[in-house]
Amino acid sequence: MTDIITIFVNMKEETFKRLSWLHRYQYDSLPQNHKDEVKEFRRNHTVVNKLSKRKIKILNELKEINSELTPLKKKQNELYHKVKFINKNFKPTTTITIYSKKNNKDELFKGENRYVQCVVKIRGFSKTIYCGTVSKVKDHLSNMLNNDCSNLREVSVKIELKSIIDKVLPHFIKLEEIEEFTKVKIPIKEIVRTFKSKVSV
Repeated sequence: MTDIITIFVNMKEETFKRLSWLHRYQYDSLPQNHKDEVKEFRRNHTVVNKLSKRKIKILNELKEINSELTPLKKKQNELYHKVKFINKNFKPTTTITIYSKKNNKDELFKGENRYVQCVVKIRGFSKTIYCGTVSKVKDHLSNMLNNDCSNLREVSVKIELKSIIDKVLPHFIKLEEIEEFTKVKIPIKEIVRTFKSKVSV
């Protein structure tokens, strides 16, 4: 009995194949606690073997993916250098400014006479969209955002309006007719209508 137990103890850290050589009569002669260990070892080995096969499969798949990715990444970099100018030349940039008009005495008006405008630049062309007074723009923002914007600070008005105009511009600009875009008047009400009907839905 002692020899059999010694054989098992020496072998239980070996592979499942080595342990499976244990003859049935040897296994039957083991104490119950060792029998349980053998069973547990075999169950664990089954799981390890299954996961190992899965790991090999995944590694092979990753190898194939990497083989496909390498030329695609190279092509991506080549294409990037060909089209990167598009963002610079075809993507409009918008700047929102708020200013005060002066009266006949050259004094700045306050309150209702603070005005908002948006300057759009694209492919060397520039267009100014006059948006009205700050209070009117706040009303439009409240309408578009379905939220009371009457207490917004001017810096927040600029941020919110810029975000909206950036979203609606693609509906007004055709890349092949950019010069025409700069000549067409775009009322703030049209921006509101476009945003509510095509962007915010």
